[in-house]
Amino acid sequence: MQYIAFDAHKHYTLASVARPDGRLVREQRLAHERGAFQQFLARCEPGSPVALEITRQRLGRPDGSPSVIKRWSAQM
Repeated sequence: MQYIAFDAHKHYTLASVARPDGRLVREQRLAHERGAFQQFLARCEPGSPVALEITRQRLGRPDGSPSVIKRWSAQM
């Protein structure tokens, strides 16, 4: 299993993959372009949990929460 994290910024998203022991497997800056996330996830283990860090300014979350964590299938 791997742990996948996305940290969204205005012009790019910082994506990283870590092993359960915390060692970083890879880190990549993703441009906000069509297909960038699919390409990144294609190299990840299917079924790995994904953490998405978003801000309400970025996505307009009505509850004002600073982040959300979801389990997401990396298999596209």
